[in-house]
Amino acid sequence: MVAGHTTAMGSYDDVDAFELLQILRRAGVTIVPNPFDNIVVSGRFDTYPKRRGMTRVKELDAAGVNVACGHDSIMDRWYPLGRGSLLDAVSMLVPVAQMTGRPRRVGTGRTGGARAGGPPGTVRDATTSAIIARRRPFAERPAGRRVGTI
Repeated sequence: MVAGHTTAMGSYDDVDAFELLQILRRAGVTIVPNPFDNIVVSGRFDTYPKRRGMTRVKELDAAGVNVACGHDSIMDRWYPLGRGSLLDAVSMLVPVAQMTGRPRRVGTGRTGGARAGGPPGTVRDATTSAIIARRRPFAERPAGRRVGTI
Protein backbone atom coordinates (compact mmCIF):
# COMPACT_ATOMS: atom_id res chain seq x y z
CA MET A 1 0.00 0.00 0.00
CA VAL A 2 1.27 3.45 -0.91
CA ALA A 3 0.27 6.85 0.47
CA GLY A 4 1.37 9.92 -1.46
CA HIS A 5 2.17 13.39 -0.17
CA THR A 6 0.97 12.89 3.46
CA THR A 7 1.69 16.55 4.14
CA ALA A 8 -0.75 16.78 7.06
CA MET A 9 1.60 14.58 9.10
CA GLY A 10 4.08 17.46 9.12
CA SER A 11 1.57 19.49 11.14
CA TYR A 12 0.57 16.77 13.64
CA ASP A 13 1.72 17.11 17.21
CA ASP A 14 4.42 14.65 18.25
CA VAL A 15 2.09 12.34 20.18
CA ASP A 16 -0.34 11.85 17.27
CA ALA A 17 2.51 11.56 14.76
CA PHE A 18 4.27 8.88 16.84
CA GLU A 19 1.06 6.84 17.05
CA LEU A 20 0.52 7.13 13.30
CA LEU A 21 4.14 6.11 12.57
CA GLN A 22 3.61 2.85 14.45
CA ILE A 23 0.38 2.13 12.55
CA LEU A 24 2.06 2.82 9.19
CA ARG A 25 5.03 0.58 10.04
CA ARG A 26 2.83 -2.33 11.16
CA ALA A 27 0.65 -1.96 8.05
CA GLY A 28 3.68 -1.95 5.72
CA VAL A 29 2.66 1.33 4.07
CA THR A 30 5.16 3.08 1.77
CA ILE A 31 5.06 6.87 2.05
CA VAL A 32 5.86 8.86 -1.10
CA PRO A 33 6.37 12.57 -0.50
CA ASN A 34 6.46 14.73 -3.60
CA PRO A 35 8.83 17.51 -2.51
CA PHE A 36 8.27 19.95 -5.38
CA ASP A 37 4.50 19.97 -5.00
CA ASN A 38 4.46 19.62 -1.23
CA ILE A 39 6.61 22.66 -0.47
CA VAL A 40 4.84 24.83 -3.05
CA VAL A 41 1.19 23.92 -2.45
CA SER A 42 1.09 23.29 1.31
CA GLY A 43 0.84 26.37 3.46
CA ARG A 44 0.51 28.73 0.53
CA PHE A 45 -2.42 30.49 2.21
CA ASP A 46 -0.85 30.50 5.68
CA THR A 47 0.28 33.69 7.32
CA TYR A 48 3.69 33.54 8.96
CA PRO A 49 5.01 31.23 10.21
CA LYS A 50 4.24 29.13 7.12
CA ARG A 51 4.18 25.35 7.17
CA ARG A 52 6.92 23.69 5.11
CA GLY A 53 4.51 21.21 3.57
CA MET A 54 6.73 18.17 4.01
CA THR A 55 5.83 15.02 5.82
CA ARG A 56 8.06 13.69 8.61
CA VAL A 57 10.58 11.88 6.39
CA LYS A 58 13.29 11.44 9.06
CA GLU A 59 10.81 10.20 11.63
CA LEU A 60 9.18 7.80 9.14
CA ASP A 61 12.57 6.34 8.28
CA ALA A 62 13.59 6.05 11.93
CA ALA A 63 10.33 4.21 12.67
CA GLY A 64 11.07 1.68 9.92
CA VAL A 65 8.46 2.96 7.44
CA ASN A 66 9.54 2.66 3.80
CA VAL A 67 9.90 6.10 2.19
CA ALA A 68 10.23 6.73 -1.54
CA CYS A 69 10.40 10.00 -3.45
CA GLY A 70 7.86 11.04 -6.05
CA HIS A 71 7.36 13.79 -8.58
CA ASP A 72 3.84 13.95 -9.92
CA SER A 73 3.61 17.40 -11.48
CA ILE A 74 5.28 17.98 -14.78
CA MET A 75 4.75 21.50 -16.05
CA ASP A 76 1.24 21.79 -14.67
CA ARG A 77 -0.51 24.41 -12.57
CA TRP A 78 0.69 22.87 -9.30
CA TYR A 79 4.37 22.95 -10.21
CA PRO A 80 5.06 24.57 -13.59
CA LEU A 81 8.83 24.04 -13.35
CA GLY A 82 8.69 20.23 -13.22
CA ARG A 83 10.78 18.15 -15.61
CA GLY A 84 9.72 14.70 -14.44
CA SER A 85 13.18 13.99 -13.05
CA LEU A 86 13.24 11.82 -9.95
CA LEU A 87 16.86 12.85 -9.44
CA ASP A 88 15.73 16.46 -9.23
CA ALA A 89 13.04 15.40 -6.76
CA VAL A 90 15.57 13.53 -4.58
CA SER A 91 17.91 16.51 -4.71
CA MET A 92 15.04 18.57 -3.27
CA LEU A 93 13.83 15.95 -0.76
CA VAL A 94 17.18 15.31 0.94
CA PRO A 95 17.80 18.90 2.12
CA VAL A 96 14.13 19.77 2.71
CA ALA A 97 13.80 16.67 4.91
CA GLN A 98 17.04 17.74 6.63
CA MET A 99 18.77 14.48 5.72
CA THR A 100 21.98 15.78 4.16
CA GLY A 101 24.98 13.80 5.31
CA ARG A 102 22.81 11.22 7.06
CA PRO A 103 23.12 7.57 6.04
CA ARG A 104 19.41 7.04 5.44
CA ARG A 105 17.43 5.30 2.74
CA VAL A 106 15.83 7.47 0.09
CA GLY A 107 13.78 5.67 -2.53
CA THR A 108 13.48 6.90 -6.07
CA GLY A 109 10.86 4.39 -7.16
CA ARG A 110 7.64 5.14 -8.97
CA THR A 111 4.46 5.64 -6.96
CA GLY A 112 2.53 2.41 -6.64
CA GLY A 113 5.53 0.16 -7.07
CA ALA A 114 8.12 1.46 -4.66
CA ARG A 115 9.44 -1.04 -2.17
CA ALA A 116 12.74 -1.42 -0.41
CA GLY A 117 15.25 -3.41 -2.39
CA GLY A 118 12.97 -4.27 -5.29
CA PRO A 119 12.05 -2.99 -8.70
CA PRO A 120 10.93 -0.52 -9.82
CA GLY A 121 12.24 1.32 -6.76
CA THR A 122 15.89 2.05 -6.20
CA VAL A 123 16.78 2.55 -2.56
CA ARG A 124 20.02 4.32 -1.70
CA ASP A 125 21.29 6.10 1.35
CA ALA A 126 20.98 9.88 1.40
CA THR A 127 24.69 10.43 0.85
CA THR A 128 24.67 8.29 -2.29
CA SER A 129 21.47 9.96 -3.51
CA ALA A 130 23.06 13.37 -3.00
CA ILE A 131 26.13 12.35 -5.01
CA ILE A 132 23.98 10.96 -7.82
CA ALA A 133 21.73 14.04 -7.83
CA ARG A 134 24.81 16.30 -7.98
CA ARG A 135 26.02 14.46 -11.06
CA ARG A 136 22.75 14.91 -12.97
CA PRO A 137 23.05 16.83 -16.24
CA PHE A 138 22.97 20.61 -16.06
CA ALA A 139 20.10 22.40 -17.74
CA GLU A 140 20.80 23.73 -21.20
CA ARG A 141 21.93 27.35 -21.23
CA PRO A 142 20.22 29.70 -23.66
CA ALA A 143 22.41 30.96 -26.48
CA GLY A 144 23.89 34.37 -25.85
CA ARG A 145 26.77 36.29 -24.40
CA ARG A 146 28.49 34.85 -21.33
CA VAL A 147 28.27 37.32 -18.51
CA GLY A 148 30.50 35.58 -16.03
CA THR A 149 31.16 32.36 -14.19
CA ILE A 150 31.22 31.44 -10.55
